[in-house]
Amino acid sequence: MKIKTYQIDAFTNQPFKGNPAGVCILEEPMEENLMQFIAAEMNLSETAFFYPILNDSAYPQDFYNLRFFTPTVEIPLCGHATLATSKLLFHLNKVESGEIKFKTQKGILTIGEAEGKIEMDFPQDELIDCTPSEELLKVLGLKKVADSKFGVNTNFLLLRVDEVDSVKKLKPDYSQLLNISAGIDLEAVIVTALGDDPFDFSSRVFGPWVGIDEDPVTGSAHTVLGPYYAELLGKKSLNALQCSERTGELGLLISENNRIKISGEAVIVLEGYLNL
Repeated sequence: MKIKTYQIDAFTNQPFKGNPAGVCILEEPMEENLMQFIAAEMNLSETAFFYPILNDSAYPQDFYNLRFFTPTVEIPLCGHATLATSKLLFHLNKVESGEIKFKTQKGILTIGEAEGKIEMDFPQDELIDCTPSEELLKVLGLKKVADSKFGVNTNFLLLRVDEVDSVKKLKPDYSQLLNISAGIDLEAVIVTALGDDPFDFSSRVFGPWVGIDEDPVTGSAHTVLGPYYAELLGKKSLNALQCSERTGELGLLISENNRIKISGEAVIVLEGYLNL
């Protein structure tokens, strides 16, 4: 069996920047264990698998089932892999209706394209107050934080610090970080600060609990960061930088019904076949 497969750098317009995602084109559903094996073989932060939903009156044109796997686990939602998959469909001229709809474990995602950028409609996360443990801060290399929130839908912990340089210079101990649950069902820690112009804020994301020490650019983390900074800054439109080594840029727009629009660019860097 041959599976058409791509590697696409998301949230960037340059090869080897942003966040690389694997994208596998399927004609029909695939067994979960096989998708997990493929994701481990690809060894990227996420690999996406999608196939069209056909001959079902409940689903319109350009509707696809979409799933995401890290090298170790399946995750319910991934922003950069959604962007990468959307980029591929627009690139292959497969979008006849003008927009894509994906059925995911977190509901229906609607994707459009405008001015060379892909715009994704995601649910905002719900944020609650929390207090990070001293042990967690120590392993992250932080002495204190200005604020902390927990995203109940993503299981992402947001820690805001006072200086963006503190975010850029972080060197967590990942082996120790993996052993810390912070008393909650934790999937990733976001460390963030107000950004340097033209960015409203910057961030980095660490997720050894799902097999990713540091994710280069994390769309789903911005379902937490977007509403947080929108309230903090009193703005609905935000420019974000994820200041990992690869870096990535995201546009955010807070919309109605607790939704957020996340936009960015992507570059196709590799295409070929998996031989199974």
